[in-house]
Amino acid sequence: MAASLSTRDLFKVVTIDRVRKTRTDIQLKDPEGDSIPIEETVEKLTEYILDKVKDPESNSCKQQIMPLMAQAMVAGMIKLLGPGEATLLLSDSIIRNSLMYMTTMSFYLLKLIQQKNIKIFSEDFILSTEELEMMEKTSKISDLTMKFASMGGDPKEFLGELLKRGMVTKEELSDMGAGDFSVEEVPVDQTKTN
Repeated sequence: MAASLSTRDLFKVVTIDRVRKTRTDIQLKDPEGDSIPIEETVEKLTEYILDKVKDPESNSCKQQIMPLMAQAMVAGMIKLLGPGEATLLLSDSIIRNSLMYMTTMSFYLLKLIQQKNIKIFSEDFILSTEELEMMEKTSKISDLTMKFASMGGDPKEFLGELLKRGMVTKEELSDMGAGDFSVEEVPVDQTKTN
């Protein structure tokens, strides 16, 4: 669903502290103070991991690091989400593999930061009530769409139904990266609420 969102937009969504009502922006800098682009660094680390996994020879990445990250991921997800939700998420091979690769990439990112003496700088941005409400709505719609899809439903059909009922606008769907919809919107004042 979020395929058309930019990396920067996705960063904004996942770096929110709802308690403090802030969004945190991170920058990496080398010992000389030059910025290190996070996106490029992560892409290179991900390529490195993919190369190691495809390598027919044994290596520490696929023999030790990935299994360690996989076990840590499972234990952490069970603690955070409970066994039922963790099982539901991890039963999807795309989600499971993505999480495993990303936890492995995170391991290598932190290793790189330590080895190269890279400094992490953070800057907090105060979010307006409107921004928080929109992000909460986006999060809720994404959660519902994922659950609908996990039960075999078509996410685009589900989002189209939300649009028809006036529960979401075309602009909101576009902002979420859900693509174009030709469904006619119902004016919000004509919708019935339960």
